[in-house]
Amino acid sequence: MSGPPREGAHPVRRLLASLRVRLRERRLEWLFGRFEATDSWAAAQRLVERHPALTTADADELIGELADAADRIGAHEIADSHRYHQGLLRRCRAIGTAAAFRELTADETDAALVGVANRAVDALRRYEAGGEAADLDAALRDAEEAVERAVAIPTRVGAQNTLGLALIARGDRDGRAEDVRRAVAVLAEAVVATPPGLPERRLFTVNQARALLQWYDIGGDASCLDRALGLLRRAAAGLTPDDSPVRAALLTNLGSALYARFALQGDPDDLEAAVTAFADVPHDEQVSYARARGNLAVALADRYQLTDDEGDLEAAIEAAGQSVELTARASPDAPARRANLAGLLVDRHDRLGSPDDLRAAVTHFTLAAEATPATSPVRAARDGDLGTVLLARYQSTGDLADLDLSVAAHRRAVGAPVHERGGPALRLDQLGTSLRTRARRTDDAEEAARAVAVHDRAVSLTAVSAPERVAALNNLAAALRLRAELADDWQALRRAVESYREALTLVRPGTPRGRAVRANFGTALLDHATVTGDPVELNAAIEELERAVADTEAGSPDLAGRLCNLAHGLRARHDRTGNAEDLASAVDAYRRSCLLAEPGAPEVRAAAARAWGMWACARAEHAEAVEAFGYATEAVERLVRVQSTRAAVDTWLSTLAGIPPHAAHEQAAVDDVRGAVLTLELGRARALSGALERDRADLTRLEAFRPDLAARFRRAARRVSALETAGTDTAEPWPVRTGPSPP
Repeated sequence: MSGPPREGAHPVRRLLASLRVRLRERRLEWLFGRFEATDSWAAAQRLVERHPALTTADADELIGELADAADRIGAHEIADSHRYHQGLLRRCRAIGTAAAFRELTADETDAALVGVANRAVDALRRYEAGGEAADLDAALRDAEEAVERAVAIPTRVGAQNTLGLALIARGDRDGRAEDVRRAVAVLAEAVVATPPGLPERRLFTVNQARALLQWYDIGGDASCLDRALGLLRRAAAGLTPDDSPVRAALLTNLGSALYARFALQGDPDDLEAAVTAFADVPHDEQVSYARARGNLAVALADRYQLTDDEGDLEAAIEAAGQSVELTARASPDAPARRANLAGLLVDRHDRLGSPDDLRAAVTHFTLAAEATPATSPVRAARDGDLGTVLLARYQSTGDLADLDLSVAAHRRAVGAPVHERGGPALRLDQLGTSLRTRARRTDDAEEAARAVAVHDRAVSLTAVSAPERVAALNNLAAALRLRAELADDWQALRRAVESYREALTLVRPGTPRGRAVRANFGTALLDHATVTGDPVELNAAIEELERAVADTEAGSPDLAGRLCNLAHGLRARHDRTGNAEDLASAVDAYRRSCLLAEPGAPEVRAAAARAWGMWACARAEHAEAVEAFGYATEAVERLVRVQSTRAAVDTWLSTLAGIPPHAAHEQAAVDDVRGAVLTLELGRARALSGALERDRADLTRLEAFRPDLAARFRRAARRVSALETAGTDTAEPWPVRTGPSPP
């Protein structure tokens, strides 16, 4: 005989079980409808007490499904009502029905508790204005106590809102994901416990969305971004201009969410919507307005990158400046807003070459880095940005102190905790660039090797599909070129060419980055053709360099360097073929490079003029050589004068050896005998000046034992000074290194 049928196996039993479930659900749905329709809290309490099934997990699941269904058809008010009453029933299950309804109807009679809640608000405001850690600690402590002790719902949800904002602030400061997750949960509780239709519910919803956006920033969970957008769009429904306090915060966070989705997915419609949201934030809410202006600047800067519209860049700088002006210097938001403004000033400098923009950018980045705590999740970014702008100022002025400071800042950035996605690779890439630049200036082959190793690590950490890989490959190739030049490592040069080739396959042609990579690729081909002697490769290199010059805007600060590189290529081909057209074009390119490099790129001018002058000497073109050495004199003199340290001056002075005789010979060849003599004497004077300066530290001790020698020292120093002064209006040739200029 067969055994008894298994439980649930018979079709009739399955049908009966299904009917029982459906009947239970229908009854719970009916009871919930009655509960929502009661006309007083007393009647609602009696209903729950008679029907405790309303507080069960089954009822909670059913109400959640009803709310989700209402949301799906756009009935958001019904969904909000369902979730509010769902929260009340959950509270009944947690603390008992009588206690839950007492919270709804009781007045907060504990004056001391109200004082604690208000102290939390005041402490949070002080922290937002002054950034003192003790104020944030006090806000968190008092808000926690108020939430724990509150009896009346309005007091508790107000304290929950304060606690959520304080947790967001600490998450911003320290990057702790647990703070942000808790902020989301606490603010969600405040939303659910606040009746639909009250303005406070909309404000709490906006703050919950802000916490979700911060969670997305820290962890990259796209579902948090979607939830935030959904909350903000629902909160925006029915919003009027009269709802100014809520409207300002809502539009600011809505713009942030749209911008974050643009950054994730690249849809330009999201960028346009973000710009509109930020621009619509009203002026009368200063805190939200200051934040919105800073965010507007970021969005406009991204639109500038897409459209190359100079108007967007100017509008972004204006908005960023307003954001900084509206933010107290001690505010924890001040560093980010200063860094934002500084980055935009660098963009404008890159476009127009204004030294004032670069100086202001250094100031703002320095203040931003100094004001960012060492434990902050963005400290690495602050130091990285500072190092990069110091490097840019070095490239503009030639002050080696800026170069050393740049390396130091980038080392700090690499050593700091990095929280942003892709951060380690970026920080390594920045450090490698500073090391490479210093290695070029000091002819340090070992430092060039270190730069290659750092760039190699950066490339290895950058995904093949990442947009940053183009820059990483470009910078690795530049370090490899330098390594090849300083150590005769031609395998490194072949690797450089291949790295540039890979970068070109990843970059969009015609963009500023695409033009830069192609220009650098042409220079690497020229280096390689010089080694191999391949005329086909030389012609290909010149074609790339000509295209780079043609594609560069007339006012771009990159044009002088690209003309110098083109001149190197044309000179190499002329020396090989004797082509007169290449000769004329090379001279013209050198001359244009020297003229355009003034005043923003003295190192480029010095490199171009020195190479041109020595080439003219070799061709016995005396007048041309005198002209070229004149440009070199002015450029290197300027480089020497801006140095902040004696060691930096010595670095530039070390390039002097051997050049004055060449320059004097060319001056004599054009019958400028007085100028030739003065050039030789000035070269000697400058060299002696360096020696005297190095020994001056021992003068006090020397005078104590040999006052006669000290007196002779002073007479020599005065003689040097007189010689230098006599030559200030005369061209003084100063050598700089030959070869293609750095990318």
